[in-house]
Amino acid sequence: MSRTNFTRSYEAKGLVCESPGPRNGAGWALTEKGTALIAAAAARPQTNEVNPTGFAGGFKP
Repeated sequence: MSRTNFTRSYEAKGLVCESPGPRNGAGWALTEKGTALIAAAAARPQTNEVNPTGFAGGFKP
């Protein structure tokens, strides 16, 4: 099974595991840890503002 460095990095962090694809080829699936990380990121408020404080360097008074 061939894996990329991209997949190996996430596998080493415990976010994905090997899982055969639909035609029994190489593939991966999210672990519980990976699923929880994505759920937490989706639950955070989203903003398009680069610096919502209005101060250079992100200084918050």
